[in-house]
Amino acid sequence: MEPLPDMSDEALAALSREALALPDAPADWLRRATAIGVPAPARPWKSLAGALAQQVAAAMSFDSWGSPALATGMRSMPDRTRHLLFSAKGHDIDLRIIPVAERFAMAGQVLGPDDSGLVELVHHPMAGAAEHEAQVATLDELGEFRFIGLRQGTVSITLHLGQDEVILPSIEVGERRV
Repeated sequence: MEPLPDMSDEALAALSREALALPDAPADWLRRATAIGVPAPARPWKSLAGALAQQVAAAMSFDSWGSPALATGMRSMPDRTRHLLFSAKGHDIDLRIIPVAERFAMAGQVLGPDDSGLVELVHHPMAGAAEHEAQVATLDELGEFRFIGLRQGTVSITLHLGQDEVILPSIEVGERRV
């Protein structure tokens, strides 16, 4: 690459606009052009791509209701807390469903590359109960979230993580049926 001759501010700005318009312009060129105040060109496909989230279905990798107790003695006593693990596109989702009085609480943590996001829960109560209820929680700095006051029924959970919508399989909330 050869050095550029001395040029006017207008010529430099025009050259910078050309660099910004290149579809695969090097990141260093883009940083330098925007540093001298050249506005970035409108790229409608970039905003469209940002608006389209990719839906990803999570796979369950562990459910404490599904695994038999292998230990004997006190350790083999049934645990009322349900533990679930899910995996999806570089994320691991750890969920615990805990009975609290007549209702249930859900605590979870998202482990993976994104450190922010939202968790949307839709509660589908048992037949004959009230309508669907929706709750939204924000991931904290450790990727943790909580929902309280859940009634027995089925929940659908969608995690909004960056450009991904991670959809968990339906989860039964309630006491374990043996």
